[in-house]
Amino acid sequence: MTPSIIPAASPLLVWLALSLIAIVGLLIDRTPVARMLPGVVVSILLAMVLATVDVLPAPAEVAGFKTVMSLLLTLAVPLLLLKVHVGRVFIEAGRMALVFATAIVGSVLGGLVAFFTLPLGDNAVGLSSGMTAATIGGSPNFLAVAQVTGILADPRLAAIGGAALLSAVLYMMLLAILPEIKALRRLYPVHQGASNQDTAIAAMPKLRTITWGPLLVAVTLAVILGGISIATTKAIGQPQWALLLVTALSLVLAWFGHDRFMRIRGEFTLGLFAMYLVFCANGIGADLGLLAEASWGIFGLGLVVIAVHFVVVMLLGWLFRFDLAEIVTASNAAVLAPPTAAALAAAKGWTGLIAPATMVGMLGYAAGTFIGAAMAGLLAGL
Repeated sequence: MTPSIIPAASPLLVWLALSLIAIVGLLIDRTPVARMLPGVVVSILLAMVLATVDVLPAPAEVAGFKTVMSLLLTLAVPLLLLKVHVGRVFIEAGRMALVFATAIVGSVLGGLVAFFTLPLGDNAVGLSSGMTAATIGGSPNFLAVAQVTGILADPRLAAIGGAALLSAVLYMMLLAILPEIKALRRLYPVHQGASNQDTAIAAMPKLRTITWGPLLVAVTLAVILGGISIATTKAIGQPQWALLLVTALSLVLAWFGHDRFMRIRGEFTLGLFAMYLVFCANGIGADLGLLAEASWGIFGLGLVVIAVHFVVVMLLGWLFRFDLAEIVTASNAAVLAPPTAAALAAAKGWTGLIAPATMVGMLGYAAGTFIGAAMAGLLAGL
């Protein structure tokens, strides 16, 4: 393996490089370019390319990499939710759950189409059902189904992971563009838009307007909530639920301190930066070089499942008159992950959808493995 230009032995340099990439994404979000090419997508692609050309090392080689990612994620959520209107969150969560149900249907149908149309070889059952689980919950669900179906030893899994991540990045770009298409906005009702208050919260403040004292308090509260969430979920043996717990704690905090938090400036941008940093960290885990050697079946697996998912979600969303912002956010939470859905909602100014996106995304984590395993059992019996 060729050593990277930025050595894995220098974690500080690695995170500094990722921070610069995340800042590039945030700056792009302040320009008209972001309407068609969101900053988060640019940041992830940059990270992927730099990892592929050996500028940045693989995450597994960097000490404490996953730990830092977990800390950043639990820090970001409270900062993004401090000013959210809690009553509005629960209203949106109910609608979002219905939209997320259509996303699950889309992923299942996508997995079936992939199974019957792609040359996946002997492990077709495990691969198609695993990708279904991944587009309902996430990569941990894929690995869980892979273990259940006995395909963990398949040498193609690394290439599948890289292809799936690239497909997900392209899909995130599509989801970010959809709300900007006027024809689509005419087809779908608008229940959720960026209000004046949403826009004010999501706007990147000028340095001179940042309230440094209150911002420090906000960061301290975020660290405390994140620490409590990580410690509690580890103590009960369920560390994967840390994101859900920190979301719940953040909503409680926002409920009691909403008026005071409205005076803070800069916390939302800081939370968004932490999210972007997590995405950049995910990006360097994809080796694009492996995709050049992958067959159409492997490369197409993620594309086909996501494409069918998208068509089903959009059709059912139109049929049931769901809001376009809710469709985009729920689909993002299913195919990608709760953090990416929250980040896209934040970048679009849909602050009322940040917490619901996290909630339904965690539901996907819980249900994805069971749905994928059930699908594998069904396909194996054919």
